[in-house]
Amino acid sequence: PTPRPPVPHVLLPPRTRLALGLVLLLHGPLAGCAATERRSVERLEPARAELPAQARRVGLVAFAGPGGQELTQRVHSELGAQWQLEVVRVDPGGERPLTAQAGLLIAAEQGLDALLCGTVERLDVHAGEAPRAWLRVRYALVLPDGDLRPAPPLDLALDDDALAEDVERWRGLLLDRAARALAASLRDRWVPWEATWEHAGQRSQAAWERFVAGDPRASAELLEAALGEARADDAPPEALGALAYDLGLCRELLGALEAAEDAYARALTLNETELHREALRALRARLAELGRGAP
Repeated sequence: PTPRPPVPHVLLPPRTRLALGLVLLLHGPLAGCAATERRSVERLEPARAELPAQARRVGLVAFAGPGGQELTQRVHSELGAQWQLEVVRVDPGGERPLTAQAGLLIAAEQGLDALLCGTVERLDVHAGEAPRAWLRVRYALVLPDGDLRPAPPLDLALDDDALAEDVERWRGLLLDRAARALAASLRDRWVPWEATWEHAGQRSQAAWERFVAGDPRASAELLEAALGEARADDAPPEALGALAYDLGLCRELLGALEAAEDAYARALTLNETELHREALRALRARLAELGRGAP
């Protein structure tokens, strides 16, 4: 076959190249699309029932309900392993669950920094064609000053065909996970999280640099200022929405969940995207689980 002649290389004048670049930027595939970037970060997970920071000696009342004794043993181990607490087993006598007044008296009499008690309300394990297991625990802390700190119910479920024939293993796994989650929930803690940042060009650059440096508090302050300036400049809704979303993201990392909800809702109002919609949905689910929002 006859070879094709080479395509001539045409060098456009600088002004033409600049104009063409602007056309592609405004009307090409990137127009109207905000760039996003994923980062591995840590976010503050608020306590469900907060144990005072100075607490070192904690009383543990055996959990009432199905599997209560087994859960109590596991929680005892987890409290020591996770928070290096001295755990004292307490037998209050009388009826269960323990009343706040009775717990107060026990904590004061035994010199405890707090008393943990609760009830396993549900522990169901079903094998067969649709194997599934559920567990619900209610628990609370009683402090010597009379402060009662109830936690939202802790709900766990397992659904795995591989465990269909091993009912005891289902039960053990549920109780193990419940003990770890319950002990962890007594104090604020930082947990790994995959965060998605939404770029808003130069308006969010300084905040992005602080975010990457691991300083979401400074990033949030810069975003609040940038959002005010963007409103004054009558910036497009895509930029305003991205700034509001990033502000919500920083607030969520810092554990200010209600403030984060406000920012995410504002982002969704300004620019209705799937990113903004999912962020607001996921945060509201977290708030509901913590007993701080509508279920």
